[in-house]
Order: sequence, then structure tokens, then C-alpha cells
Amino acid sequence: MIVSNFRCKVNINGRAFLLPLIYIEDADFLPSFVSYIVAHRKKSKSWKDKAVASVKLLVEYVIASENKFEKKSELFEQFVYDLEFGTILEDISDPLELWWPPRRINVAHDNLYHVNIFTDWLYDSYLEKNSGDEYAVKADLLYNPKIKATKSEYLVNLAAYHNRKNKSFLKHLIKDASEEQGLQTTRKYKISRERLNKDIERAKYFPEELFWNFIERFRLRGATDADPIEKRLNLRNVLITLLLHYGGLRLSEPFHLFTSDIKFSDGDSDMAIVEIHHPYDGQPPEGAKGFSTRAEYLLKKYQLYPRNAVEGRGASYGAGWKGMQLNRLGFAKVYWFYEEAGRYFFHLLRLYLQFQRMPSNDHPFLFTNLDGSPFSISSLLGDN
Repeated sequence: MIVSNFRCKVNINGRAFLLPLIYIEDADFLPSFVSYIVAHRKKSKSWKDKAVASVKLLVEYVIASENKFEKKSELFEQFVYDLEFGTILEDISDPLELWWPPRRINVAHDNLYHVNIFTDWLYDSYLEKNSGDEYAVKADLLYNPKIKATKSEYLVNLAAYHNRKNKSFLKHLIKDASEEQGLQTTRKYKISRERLNKDIERAKYFPEELFWNFIERFRLRGATDADPIEKRLNLRNVLITLLLHYGGLRLSEPFHLFTSDIKFSDGDSDMAIVEIHHPYDGQPPEGAKGFSTRAEYLLKKYQLYPRNAVEGRGASYGAGWKGMQLNRLGFAKVYWFYEEAGRYFFHLLRLYLQFQRMPSNDHPFLFTNLDGSPFSISSLLGDN
């Protein structure tokens, strides 16, 4: 039986969401996962992609293993083992015909993390439905004839029940949210190897001595060394690169900037003060009256959603948001590694706004394409 994942438009209260779903051949979309992903639709695209990929592995495994274990507890214990070490035996055979290779330890931990929170959510949804009565949960989750669940849905329900009752899939990882809250629970079945400690890995960085040579690679077509910088370099790409290299921003964060987010420093008129606002909860531009948040401002003035929202206008509009320490107004300031970088940024910004940025009345974003539309991450990486 083939298990696939697709991106589908799901209509929720009249609004279309593009969400990843799990489809089972000769059955249908997995109902429990549809409900789960709808409940978590505001999560980042990368989070949802990891969730669908991980739960798909669970569904594939329980279908392939249905009649191969006397006890279901043994099936789920073996799932954890096979997820880590693969299903291919030493003689290059695979009784389950899944052909899973061994996984990198961090990938296996991530997969089990998402399987764990999905099955916990599924169990809790039945617990809430039955007012906390665990006996009613068992009957409803596993034996309720009104559900008419498919075989695969039944097995996923069984995984959720077994996981909660036996704490079977995954120990809580270091720095997991539950640990931070003081919970001391551990899982019975867990990955045999610890997650690799990223703290001991050598930090990746771009060699400083090569940085300005790299900046020159943003040269405009046909430009020469004698041309002024606004005619020689793609200033949009240079500005974004300065924010990443000297401002410490993540790749996606400059794509949320409005033109109004760059301000003069009170003590240095040549220094750029860059404010990174939360895409939803950040402040609307100064002077934009009648709006309480950026999300409201974008929606009512431009008929747009924040760029990290799944309701956006496709992949070229999207830009992720992983979060940062924000003040009570919903923004954080960029602190330049070198003050001169902030001054140089402001100098180039003025030239960019005067000579290269294509004006648009359709959005407030700082960085634009040649047609005035919001600039995209894919265009930056492809240098389009």
C-alpha cells in the first residue's frame, strides 16, 4: 500500500490554507493528521514539512508491519529501532519492503519528536472529547464502531494510545520545552544514541578576508570598475548580505522588513537603526492609524498576509520566521558587529532607494524585484 504526502488547499472558515497532508492509496487522506495539521497551521513551513514526513514514516511502518508482530507493543518498539538503523538486513533483504537506510542520529531524533507530539495530540484530543475518562478514551480511540476508521487510521490510533500509556517512543530531549517546564518523564523506547551535541561542532563562518570580494560578485550586467557603485552593484543583494554578515540576521528575516523599519540614529545621523518586527504582532508603520498589528495593516491596506503565513501568495512570497527576543512592541533592533557596517549600510540604502528600488503601491516591503513585487529568498539564492 502506497503512502504519499501532498500539499493541498484546505478551506477553513472561508480561508484557504496550503497544507501538507498524508494520502493512503485505496483509502483517503489520513483524517487524524488532517485535523492535526489544521490545528497547527500557524507553525512554520519547515515544521509542518517535518511533521508530515515523520508521521508518514509511522503510517508506512504500521501498515507494513501489521501482521508481523504478536504484540503491538513489539511493533512500536521495533519502529524506533528501525527508524534509527534502517529496515535493510545484512543480506540486503527487507522483510517489510520499506528499504529504509540507517538515519543520521539528529534526523532520527527529529522524526521521533514529531511522531511523539502527533500521537500525544491525538490521544489528548480524545481525552478532551471524553471529559478526561481514560476508559472512554480507549473505547472511543480503538473500538468505537461509529468511527468506521480505515485500517491505517486504526493503527495510527493504536500508536497514539500505546505511546501515551507506555511513554514508548521518545525520551524528552535536552532543552525540550517539557524539560524546561520541569517535567521529568522519559520514554520507554528511545533512540540508542544521543543526539549529536552541536555545541562541540566548529562554528561555520564566512572568511572575513573574502567578504568584500564576495560583495563584488553582485555586479550588475555590463557594469565596469569605473562605474559608481549604484550602477555597478546590485545594492539590494548587498544590503541583505550586510544584514546577514554584520547584523547577524537569519536568511529569511530581511524579507520581512518594511521601508519604514530603517531609521536614523539619534546620536549619529549616518548610522542605520534597523528594526525587525514580528510578522504578525509587530507595530504597523509610524503614522499608519487604525491598525494595531502588522498583520492587520497588511491585510486591510494591501490584502496581504504576513510572509510567514501559509495563506500567502505562493512560494515566492513566503519567508520563514523562527522567532527572536522581541521587546513589548514586537520588534528587535539589529546590533551591528562593526559600527562602520551600520554606516555603510545606511549609505547604500539611500542609493538603493534613490536609484534601484522599484516603487510599488501593492506592498510595504523594502526589497523588491524589477517589477516592484516583493523580493524572494529563492531569487536571492538564484541571483534572479
